Amino acid sequence: MGRPSYHIGASGLIYVLVSFIFFKGIFTKYFRLMAVSFVVVLLYGGMVWYMFPKVDNHISWEGHLSGFLTGLFMALLIRTPQFGKPVMYNWEHPDFNPKEDAFIKNFDESGNFNPPPKPKEGENEIKDYFSSSMKVIYDFLRNN
Repeated sequence: MGRPSYHIGASGLIYVLVSFIFFKGIFTKYFRLMAVSFVVVLLYGGMVWYMFPKVDNHISWEGHLSGFLTGLFMALLIRTPQFGKPVMYNWEHPDFNPKEDAFIKNFDESGNFNPPPKPKEGENEIKDYFSSSMKVIYDFLRNN
């Protein structure tokens, strides 16, 4: 995209990066990304004006505009789950009651861990299922 002229430099890449960081900050509501892009815009100069034609005929406004739009489309396409909502555990909810929690019930008043008693021999259904009354004899044969 551009007029028949020389389009030399990496300024289009700068526009891609700045617009990607800015729009990704808006879409994810992660305001640090937007702040970084504002700092780059302030340091780099009036970046916004050089995306429009007839500001300076010696500057490739087409490369700047296409870089800006590419950064916008990349921000829409690339998913970033790390900027999602943080995970809230059960104890972080305001209606959490520690007396009803199954894990906290394993502790006594002093904070000592008291696990529940192990099931007795006859109470374990899984062991009864896998046990057998047949005697198995293993004979190993040797090949001489």
